[in-house]
Amino acid sequence: MTTDRPFTYTTMFETVRGIGKLLAPDDFEYVTEIPVDAPESQLVIHLSCMAHYTPQIPHLAKQILQKIGVDCLIVGGPENCCGELHKHFKDTELEKQVAKIVMFGFRRAKPRKVVSICPDCDEVFRAHGVERQPYQHTNISDLFIEYLSELKARMRPVKLRIVPHFHTINAARQRDADNMLAILRTIPWTHARTFVNDGGPGVWLSHIVTKPYATLTTLDLRTAVWVNASADSWFVVAGLVPVSTDISLREGWNLIGYPGLLTGTVGQVLASVSYRAVEGFAPAPPSHLRSLTPTDGMVAGEGYWIWALVPAVITIDNR
Repeated sequence: MTTDRPFTYTTMFETVRGIGKLLAPDDFEYVTEIPVDAPESQLVIHLSCMAHYTPQIPHLAKQILQKIGVDCLIVGGPENCCGELHKHFKDTELEKQVAKIVMFGFRRAKPRKVVSICPDCDEVFRAHGVERQPYQHTNISDLFIEYLSELKARMRPVKLRIVPHFHTINAARQRDADNMLAILRTIPWTHARTFVNDGGPGVWLSHIVTKPYATLTTLDLRTAVWVNASADSWFVVAGLVPVSTDISLREGWNLIGYPGLLTGTVGQVLASVSYRAVEGFAPAPPSHLRSLTPTDGMVAGEGYWIWALVPAVITIDNR
């Protein structure tokens, strides 16, 4: 006979802590509680509970900041949950209490600024009066914008393509998106363009760095983009991984991104699609394209041309 164990925050938090330890680099360190007599730390990076699934973010952030002479204290562990989990379970009184305990705990380090990794923390802290604290609270994306001029001097060309992914459901998340794009604009490129199948002949959208206007202004995980880089460079992809993504195909040519973490063959991904041809990127002029067979793989971050014979919807699954 089996019985379902009742939900407890302890069970949830210890699961997060355990997975976080498995994912974290060996030299990654943080404190779960700032001592009462702790030395001052002008900058605190808040590693909230669920952010333990991405420990590389605070780990790399601290290494990058140290390169430009900026020290920071990372405060983390489920003990420093912002209250979002309690909010999710409609435990509103405990949400408020937890948020205030964490915000007041930061004060022990007498910081100038506290930055959170998770945008949910930004919203919960804002809802519970973080603006009344003696420090500035913001998202980590703001931090890199603050030091962008110093960081630019240390940037070096590396090679990678990117599909940006962000949320714009409110002004704060739009700001995070704008910050991310501002950081990516430091990568040397001259123009970008994408093709939209509008049910007619189709239309090309473009963004040229030297022009004050653009028809290509936003990207999402379904979009593939041709980018002309002026030097070898790396593009960094950041964002929450969707469980699955639906991509609509119209009759004719479609240019799509592949937002799957798992590589699938053309035949597997397009099993439900009636198509004439599929093409992928190839580093060879003049077209920089190659025809793909049903056994060729479709890879995360790559873009693909698909000539659909009839409208269809494909689902990219990350489970």
